[in-house]
Amino acid sequence: MARTFKNLFPVLACVIIFAIISGISMLRLAELNKISGGPAVLDMRLSYTGNGVETLFHKLGQSGRSSYTEFLFFDYLFIILLACIQALLIGWFCLRLQFHRRWRKLKILAYARGVFDALENLFILILLFHYPGVTRSIAAVANLMTILKWIATVAVFAVLLGLAIILALKSFFHKEEK
Repeated sequence: MARTFKNLFPVLACVIIFAIISGISMLRLAELNKISGGPAVLDMRLSYTGNGVETLFHKLGQSGRSSYTEFLFFDYLFIILLACIQALLIGWFCLRLQFHRRWRKLKILAYARGVFDALENLFILILLFHYPGVTRSIAAVANLMTILKWIATVAVFAVLLGLAIILALKSFFHKEEK
């Protein structure tokens, strides 16, 4: 049992740091929503168009766009921590379930989600830096990264949920055998 908690310590440390960063991010997000009069950040949307990007950036104004830029740079910490937490959790579940080593490759999903999220931020930053000259092609690539991020996010949570259910069932049936 002590070994289980030892393996879980890095996850718990990341979760605590993640909670702090999430709190700060939520405050920044609320500020951006107030400035724009609605949902401000593109990366929280499921999809968007070049026209939607231009409309949002116009509503934000110069100070809002500056705040959004700062938010995106800060978001990179969130991306790294979330990818690490998700990968560590997948690895922990696989270890607890005594799955073959190749199943641990599911952690790649967590890192892929992080890569799509980081690329999404990069392309949104490019759009911000080039505003008012928003190009439709860069907006389309940013939108594609957003969609891929959400698909990977759903996949990671499905894997985590599946592993948690398998572990719960295994624990339940193992207790009944005793």
